Amino acid sequence: LPTLEDRLENFIRMSDCFGISSLVWRYDPIIITPNFTERYHYDAFERICGSLQSYTDTCIISFVHEYRKNRRALKTMQAIVQTDAQKLRIYNNLASISKKYGMQLQVCSDSISSKVNKYAEACISSLRLQNIGVQGVLLKDRNQRKNCQCISSIDIGSYYTCMHKCNYCYAGQRNKKKLHNYHQEMLD
Repeated sequence: LPTLEDRLENFIRMSDCFGISSLVWRYDPIIITPNFTERYHYDAFERICGSLQSYTDTCIISFVHEYRKNRRALKTMQAIVQTDAQKLRIYNNLASISKKYGMQLQVCSDSISSKVNKYAEACISSLRLQNIGVQGVLLKDRNQRKNCQCISSIDIGSYYTCMHKCNYCYAGQRNKKKLHNYHQEMLD
């Protein structure tokens, strides 16, 4: 995984090429644990907002979702399941921060989405893609969570190929055999 600084630099370069309204950034997953407290998230979020000010107008957050594949890992991390009231508090605090930096804050496919989202935003948005010249029929991705607004896209990754083994990840399992030789650039 590139460093945060490298990822921010890449984002800024893309924004310079395509414009401030062409890109959204995601801050996710929000997981509350003894090590990743609310304060940790507020501080990290503010640092990133400060770096991306003037390069995007929208951030989409997502709270961790428990799946069969990540249930054990979340328990090991001592992840605290957030109630809607807790999610709303976290959202409101993050929204205050994002507003300071000129960004709208949206929540992706969550129980609080309808309470806080002014409009249905998507991480992979047909409107944003059309604004940079992508043409054709852009259909909603049926393989996402029910309330996800993203259009269908082709992921550049493949399950069980990531070396990072993040505990919260739903896309891979720590004990699965890897399908990719990490010393080659292309997937096998």
